[in-house]
Amino acid sequence: MFHLLLIWVVSATCSPRQLAWAGAVSSSCIVAGLVLSGPAAFASWVHLIRRGVVIVTIWLIVYYSRRHSATAERERKALLAQHELELKALRGIIPICAWCKRIRTDSGAWQQIEAYIRDHSEADFSHGICAECLAKLNDQRPASPP
Repeated sequence: MFHLLLIWVVSATCSPRQLAWAGAVSSSCIVAGLVLSGPAAFASWVHLIRRGVVIVTIWLIVYYSRRHSATAERERKALLAQHELELKALRGIIPICAWCKRIRTDSGAWQQIEAYIRDHSEADFSHGICAECLAKLNDQRPASPP
C-alpha cells in the first residue's frame, strides 16, 4: 500500500516521465519483494493477487495521470493558438505627423490614425469629444446676438 501512496504523491507533484519511472521502480520493488520472500509467498494466492492488484493500480494511476497531462497540454496549446490568432498587435516605431496626427504607411502615403489602426489591428474606433476640447470649442464659437 505504501507504493500506491508514493505513486499518488508523485502523480500530483512530478512530470509524467518521472511518474512512469516511479511506477516502474515501485512495480520492480513489489516483484522483487515477492521473489525475495521465498516460496511460501508463491503458495498463497491471496498474496499474489494482492501484489498484482497493487501493480495494476500503480499502472492505472500512471496511465490516467499521463492522459490527463496530455489532455491539459493539448488544451493549453489550443488556447495559446487561439490567442495568437486573436492577437494582431502593432509593433515597432510608427511614424506620425506631429501636427495632424496622420501616420505614414510603408508606401509613404499619409493615412488617418483611425484607418491605420483599423487596418493593422482588430481595434475599431468610436468618436466622442472630451470636456477640455468641448470647452475650447465653445470658447471659439462667436457669441450669439441677443
